[in-house]
Amino acid sequence: MSSGQSISHVKKYFRLALKDIYSETEIDAFFRLIAENKFHLQSKDIILNEQKITDTQIQDLQHIIEDLKKEKPIQYILGTADFYGLKFQVSPSVLIPRPETEELIEWILNENSNNKQKILDIGTGSGCIAVALKLHRPAWEISAVDISEEALETARKNAGLNHTEISFFQADILSDNIELSEYDIIVSNPPYVSFQEKSQMKNNVLNYEPHLALFSGNDPDIFYQTIIRKCREQLKKTVKIYFEINQYQKENLEIWLQSRKIVHYEFRKDINRNWRMLKIILSV
Repeated sequence: MSSGQSISHVKKYFRLALKDIYSETEIDAFFRLIAENKFHLQSKDIILNEQKITDTQIQDLQHIIEDLKKEKPIQYILGTADFYGLKFQVSPSVLIPRPETEELIEWILNENSNNKQKILDIGTGSGCIAVALKLHRPAWEISAVDISEEALETARKNAGLNHTEISFFQADILSDNIELSEYDIIVSNPPYVSFQEKSQMKNNVLNYEPHLALFSGNDPDIFYQTIIRKCREQLKKTVKIYFEINQYQKENLEIWLQSRKIVHYEFRKDINRNWRMLKIILSV
């Protein structure tokens, strides 16, 4: 393929190269992201199909096609992901932000006003939750923790890119002594995939996204139980805890909550009608 080709011609070439692996809808979505993020074209340029593509852009596109054929996520290829109307840098050291997590953000924002509060995001990854909350609730004092220093580097970059002030620190919630009693709201999207679920996972997730952020080992509930237990042990004031959960965990989590006599909790379904969110209120 040579330079000087129009967008419409390049798009046909792109579709033909990937048609055996992806649906036409997926391919068109990929092409739009590439055109906007790599070629710096506006939507009207893509629609009008008149823009010409350079040699360098053709070479970039061919490399991207090869990566897509290997099922590498487009977000990692481009180094960026959209989340809650914002742009985030992503790399294989962090999970790609998911639409389901946007629904968790919406729940938190709908229930909590912009009065001064302290919030902790546990397992922050790319920082998408912390950054989105801070932009919509500037009065909140937000901290974010992750076990991975590489993830924290990405999260710090995203806080800077989105002009938000967030305090980041490295720790392991399972083994380190983190002071939780000072926070009014705790939010976490922890690793919740069990090893038994590996066989059901898509290659673009299993082969590229960080296993440290995906898998919870043999106990998929361990992070939820640990965070809740530590909050109860340190409790000095009412705290709200919001979790994203594996859709298959609701029953086990509810049994565990009831066994610990925790009564103020609520599960919610996502837009796809899957149980994906949990809120717990602990009071002194």
